[in-house]
This record gives sequence, structure tokens and C-alpha cells, in this order.
Amino acid sequence: MESAAQEKVEKIEESRLNPPRRFLNWKMGVGSVIVVGALALGGLYYYQKTHFNSYITINGVNVGGLTADQALKELESSIIKNEVYLGKTLVFDGNDAKMAFTNRDLPEVKKVLTKQQTFFPSSKKENYALLPSAGDQYRSQTMKQLLEEKLNEMNKNLKAPKDAESIWKTVKSLSRKV
Repeated sequence: MESAAQEKVEKIEESRLNPPRRFLNWKMGVGSVIVVGALALGGLYYYQKTHFNSYITINGVNVGGLTADQALKELESSIIKNEVYLGKTLVFDGNDAKMAFTNRDLPEVKKVLTKQQTFFPSSKKENYALLPSAGDQYRSQTMKQLLEEKLNEMNKNLKAPKDAESIWKTVKSLSRKV
């Protein structure tokens, strides 16, 4: 009888010294979930910090999902159409050319990347305007002069309006307290 009592006392002391494995496994499970979650959030933050959101465009060029370096290469290789419309009528069709972006424009692309950055991926559509550091001689001077000549030629055939009249009306809004 004494030995049976002695064995029970020893088992109780042993269970106090060695807690059940269920409790230890539960702690390890929660800890693992926290670590994996923290790593996933860290990875998401890093990706969002270094890549453009999906629906972002710069000067009409889709750069969604690209890094700043990749976006700059995409802008460098993009062709811009030098077409000018007056309403729906094509007035001038100039030579198509590549955008004049260079490696000197990378800081500006990185500024746009920082400006559009969100913590979670965004489906907001946004277009950013960015001017290349190297000016395009054709667009800024040659095309401007050719377009001006074309518009002056078109205006020669137009007649000034006769008996034109304009009326300015101001509408006052009435508000009532009820």
C-alpha cells in the first residue's frame, strides 16, 4: 500500500515539474503564426515600397508592378505619337519619336514611386505626368512651328462671324429656412 501511495506522489511531482506538452505545443503554434505573419507583412511592405501599384501610369505608359529602374526603361522605349487634334479632326500628324527619358530621370521616377506608395496593394487608377530632363527638340521647337503654320493656314479660310452676340446671365439662388 505504501508503494502505491509513493508512486502516486512521485507521478504528481513529476507532472508538476514537466508541464503537459499540449500547453508547450500551443505556445509554439501561436509563436509560429506570429512570426510567419510578421514575415509576410514585412515582405508585403518591401514589395510595395519597391514596386508601382497595378494601375499606375506615367505619361500614359503602364508601369504597374514594375520597379523604378524597370519603369524608366519602359519610358525610355515608349514611342510617343506627335498627333494634334482639333475636336475629333486630325490637324497635324508629326513624326513619331521615343520619349527622351535617360538615367538622369531615375530620381524623378523614384519620387513618383514614393508618392503613389500604399501599404496594401491598391487598384486605384492614376496617371502621373513626368517631363524628361533632356528636352525633345522636335516637339518643343520644330513641331510647334509646323503646327503654328498649319493653324494659320487653316484660319485664312475662315470668315469672321457676323452679328455675333453674347449674353451674360447671373442666377441667384434662393434659400429658405424651414
